[in-house]
Amino acid sequence: MVHLEQFDLTDLVQFRMSIEGSATYLAAVGHTEEQLARMEEAHARMAEAIDAGYEAFSEADVEFHHTVAEAANSGLLRVTNDVARGVVMNLIETKFITTSNEKELMLDSCQRHERVLDAIRQRDGARAATLAQHDILDHFGRFLPEDRRAQLESFASHSPMG
Repeated sequence: MVHLEQFDLTDLVQFRMSIEGSATYLAAVGHTEEQLARMEEAHARMAEAIDAGYEAFSEADVEFHHTVAEAANSGLLRVTNDVARGVVMNLIETKFITTSNEKELMLDSCQRHERVLDAIRQRDGARAATLAQHDILDHFGRFLPEDRRAQLESFASHSPMG
């Protein structure tokens, strides 16, 4: 996994979409009520962190994704997701920090996470996975070349999980 930094951003986003989609699917179909409560608490912290700024929001976002990955009950998915998320964020973090509409981006992200959480609540694994994949693509897609973004849009829309 250390070698992930050798790949371009599009490869890493695609990998993250695959891992996140799988983890979200498994979390939706197999979560316990306690795990769902932790996901809901993490999402609530995201919403509260919007006014606190990007750093606080980012920490809450990481916590949300971590709780979803834990609910997938796969240590390997959780670890690979954490690593891929960290590498992607390291590549583009400064682009997010300098965004003029930072608060709008955080609000949009929180709303997209709410849709994923709703699908998890309903135990709709296919919808949760597809929403999670689209969330990643929507979040990072503006940093990708147009042709590669189109390929990932097709992947998210026609995923075997969705």
